[in-house]
Amino acid sequence: MQTLRHPKAGANLTQRLWIYQAERFPIFKTGLLLLVFSAASISISAHLGGRALPGWPVFASIWAVTFILFFQMRAL
Repeated sequence: MQTLRHPKAGANLTQRLWIYQAERFPIFKTGLLLLVFSAASISISAHLGGRALPGWPVFASIWAVTFILFFQMRAL
């Protein structure tokens, strides 16, 4: 019986991870989309609450948390 192998089975880990992200979780497209939506949600929350916008570290941390959650939903 012949074993079927994926054409990229001999690639190193970095190449396989890059192929995985391109096929399953496009980092740049997803990251940009999550950046826009997380910034919009923080901005509208501050606007509706009558507060000033928080600093950039808040935007960055919310984006990072959202990105990690989306990656976990996709990868696991």
